Amino acid sequence: MIMPVMVSSMVAEQHFEARGTDVLLVTMPKCGTTWIKALLYAAARRTDDTSSILRQLASHNSHQLVPFLEAQVYTKDQIPDLSSLPAPRLFASHIPAESLPPSVVASGCKVVYLCRNPKDCFVSLWHFMSKFTPRDIDEAHD
Repeated sequence: MIMPVMVSSMVAEQHFEARGTDVLLVTMPKCGTTWIKALLYAAARRTDDTSSILRQLASHNSHQLVPFLEAQVYTKDQIPDLSSLPAPRLFASHIPAESLPPSVVASGCKVVYLCRNPKDCFVSLWHFMSKFTPRDIDEAHD
């Protein structure tokens, strides 16, 4: 894990206040998170107009519709005000279960934990990371 994501994970752990209506998708990297995010968004918004859901899915990346706590919501030591988001609030995370914010358990929110064969995850991660040069990785640390 790169340092900024680790810091953001700690900030999220300290400041994220889960609600009982929240849905948190927890996965390891390269386990099908993007695909499951789209399905989760469609399922959570199923009472909305179907054409509206399809337009949202067609015009937005699923990472925009279901943001990562540690990589999109709590970034650069910012503590966002999430109180105005409508229920159910959808979030994703690669944070290990033991490091999730205490409010996740206390609130009784729904947690979707996606597990995939570790060998498949490592192979997928290897192919994904092999696209990057060492320079790309060094720039991510800055």
